[in-house]
Amino acid sequence: MYLEELCKRTYAYWIDFFRNNLGDNLRYHSVQHTVNVFQSCIEIGKAEGVSTDDLHMLQLAAIFHDAGFLNNPLDHEIESCKIAEGYLAQNHLPLTDRQKICEMILATKIPQHPTSKLGEILCDADLAYLGTTQYEENASHLRQELSLHGKNFTDEQWIQIQISFLEQHSFFTRYATEKFTPNKSKHLQRLKSQIGSGGHSPTA
Repeated sequence: MYLEELCKRTYAYWIDFFRNNLGDNLRYHSVQHTVNVFQSCIEIGKAEGVSTDDLHMLQLAAIFHDAGFLNNPLDHEIESCKIAEGYLAQNHLPLTDRQKICEMILATKIPQHPTSKLGEILCDADLAYLGTTQYEENASHLRQELSLHGKNFTDEQWIQIQISFLEQHSFFTRYATEKFTPNKSKHLQRLKSQIGSGGHSPTA
């Protein structure tokens, strides 16, 4: 019951805080991204049969996994852990649970290296869009965010970056692999078909 109430309070407070404090230049790492990852954690966690307490732990990790963008985009996973640690300690979450949440958050750093089942679920939730109909929209938002931070790419370069990322990425959980890999493969083939075509990427 405590974890459930903590999740509700944490979600209500931090989602509102993010809306008011995340900069407009975070087109990809936005409030909506956090909400999407939160919801995907619930979906994947339930499908993978995690316990109720672990599902709440996943939700807490999802809320904070990109909170570090408030302070330091370059090392945002470490900053996210600091923010989570501070807030959750004030709310009397045991140290072992706080450490578990930070372990999950750190696992989302690209390239992802989860060391636990919960870390695998958070990593899959973080990149679930790769295998959904929201892929192009999210990729466009990421390109815009990178551009606002001074990283600009030609259409051809951006297509190659996407291809490379999709080819190197694999989902960790059985549920995410079965649900999201088919669409991810379609996105990859579409991008490969655009190489040298002279056309523009739909994600631009």
